[in-house]
Amino acid sequence: SFVSDTGFGQEEVGGQTQSESNLPIDSNDGVPGDSIPDVGVTRAQLEQQSQEVLATISRFYGSIVAMDDGTATCADLQAAFVIVEDSWIEYNSDYKAGFVGLLPEDLAARDERLYLGVQDVEGEFERSGCPRP
Repeated sequence: SFVSDTGFGQEEVGGQTQSESNLPIDSNDGVPGDSIPDVGVTRAQLEQQSQEVLATISRFYGSIVAMDDGTATCADLQAAFVIVEDSWIEYNSDYKAGFVGLLPEDLAARDERLYLGVQDVEGEFERSGCPRP
């Protein structure tokens, strides 16, 4: 599905304006298992997902250490890298984007630290010499 600005304050989604489709731009069209409640993401949900991202970053660094001592391969590091990337995308597109209003100061600071952590993972992965997955 594509999104474009119609020039009249409405966005076009897949050939329909947003008001015609009555769906949010990032809707998954009601696919079962949707992790976002209709009322928006709560602070607790955003905090939980940020902890998940942090855990994936930690596991990635465990893979770096394992590669250094010869107990992991590039395939292991690639898998850990993909998990970090996927969790970061989910955090941003499903959770942070679904949070109503501005992030409170403490969550904004946590968000910045997560961003820097994901950037560090990217750099470490590039330095590993492993091919990108």
